[in-house]
Amino acid sequence: MSLRTPLPAPHPEPSRPEPEPEDRSRAPAPEEPLLALPVRRMRPPRRGLILRGPGQVPPPVAPGVAFERAPWPSLVVDLEGSVLAVNADATHRLGALVGSRIESLFTSDPAELRLMCTRAVAASVHGTTLVTTPSGWRGRLHLFPLALGAHAVAMVWPVDADPARGGAPPPARVDDDRRDPLTGLGDRRDMLDAIGRVVRDVRQGRLDAASVVHLDLDDFNLVNDSLGHEAGDQLLATVAERLVRNVRAGVDVVTRLGGDEFAVLLPGASVDGRAAEAADRLVEAIAAPYLIDGHTTVVTTSVGLVGVDGSRSAEEVLRDADVAVYQAKRAGKGRAVQFSPEARDAAKSHLAVLTALRGALECHPERFHVVYQPICALDGSVVALEALARWTDPELGAVAPSRFITAAEGSGLADRIGELVRGIAIRDVAAWRAAGWDGYVSVNVSAEELASERLVCALTSQLAQAGVPGTALCAEVTETSVMADPEAARRILDDLASHGIRIAIDDFGTGHSSLAYLKRFPVSVLKLAREFVDGVEVDGEDRAICAAIVALAASLGLQVTAEGVETDEQLAALASLGVDAAQGWWFSSPVRSEDIPALLGIGDPVA
Repeated sequence: MSLRTPLPAPHPEPSRPEPEPEDRSRAPAPEEPLLALPVRRMRPPRRGLILRGPGQVPPPVAPGVAFERAPWPSLVVDLEGSVLAVNADATHRLGALVGSRIESLFTSDPAELRLMCTRAVAASVHGTTLVTTPSGWRGRLHLFPLALGAHAVAMVWPVDADPARGGAPPPARVDDDRRDPLTGLGDRRDMLDAIGRVVRDVRQGRLDAASVVHLDLDDFNLVNDSLGHEAGDQLLATVAERLVRNVRAGVDVVTRLGGDEFAVLLPGASVDGRAAEAADRLVEAIAAPYLIDGHTTVVTTSVGLVGVDGSRSAEEVLRDADVAVYQAKRAGKGRAVQFSPEARDAAKSHLAVLTALRGALECHPERFHVVYQPICALDGSVVALEALARWTDPELGAVAPSRFITAAEGSGLADRIGELVRGIAIRDVAAWRAAGWDGYVSVNVSAEELASERLVCALTSQLAQAGVPGTALCAEVTETSVMADPEAARRILDDLASHGIRIAIDDFGTGHSSLAYLKRFPVSVLKLAREFVDGVEVDGEDRAICAAIVALAASLGLQVTAEGVETDEQLAALASLGVDAAQGWWFSSPVRSEDIPALLGIGDPVA
């Protein structure tokens, strides 16, 4: 049958709501084998440090002028905590001498101090702890690894130093139980205390400006899932080290807020000046490759930047920084975004959608329904239907799919929406096939679902209950979701394909450059991304890309479906390239399930 539903406006520029294929917001995932996320100006990974063995003498230590003149005690120590060099302040305050042991200078736990030295020298891990001398002088000891791999620098900052006068950071807190055991950094309360002091200094005119940088690692859970939690802990410790190395020693405050979140307080740095430069520098530092257990891994960070103006509390400042992080993630991750009141409004809107969405999934699943966009052969005959979720809330009204799908994927609700949509779609296709249609329904599978073994069981169970074969269904996944965990994805997709379920790669061409996975996965359909279809009739590059994808698919025995077809010219260009099918407003807008039988020409469905 030939299908062509009239468009709301004449060709070639139909008036339409938000494009369907772009309804789903999908976060970029890493390149194979692990977490190869996009980064700027990538640095080579650091080489592993070489430990000196028994009898080996470390290279001579030659402290510089800055070391000698540091206004706080400074020492150079080796792997075992032996003091190799001291400055004048260390001798004056600590009684430190060359040849002494670091644990003899403080009343702190000697085993912990020796372990910190070992970690700093052997593993290049920054450490910090509260120390007290026998005389009662208190400070916070920071250990910085040296690139030689045989020494570390230990600096002791007084806990009550004033950052406005160029002393140590307000860092402190002094309670060991409030120190993060993994990174040696302070915790969220440390940061709130430090911000509170800076807020007072700004308010009272003792400090001209200050800023807070909030960092949230992107897709960090993928590290834990693919390499294990120990590797994740190593990465977090290295991130902490990089942060400390890229801020002003003795001035800026670095803390771990919890999980994969960190914060940096920048006293004296304006948000549109030095603080912005610092935020960009931290983004770049975190994005450099990591060598973890023999694996080169890359992870990016989303950064929120907010100024401290003295009018907000510490909690409000940190909350606004978190809002900016949310905006950075929505903008594509791996970048720094400055806070704005508009961002706070967007965050409130997102929270309202998320709250209502969670309530609807729990108590009112009937508020969700499914519409279907035809996938047609180039002659207009319908070969498949893509199922698309729709949700109407009593207070929010009809919520755009881009809003609630994004909220769902960021909060662990995507699998529940997916299961609900697939249940409806399988029930519908069972009725249409019973009425004589021989096509299939295509459903979207999120990255979260693709990582879950539940998917196969849920789909096969729903198909069995409806009494339809796996060939009545196609699972659409994206390149990025597949490559988030290639081995797990391959197992799940192979299992789906063994039940006859088709596998389609959605938005093909916008994800990863490596195409090796096409040979490894049971893919049967490539869906050509809308962004290439948009200019296929006028843009030489778009046409070349489409032609290359069609040729690639033909060589692998795959079908190509073009998304977002809207004009006669686009359809003609795609036909000349040899695409197999297409979908878009040229053929039809999304159609409610009750209108599908008439569209397919099958009459009333058989229950």
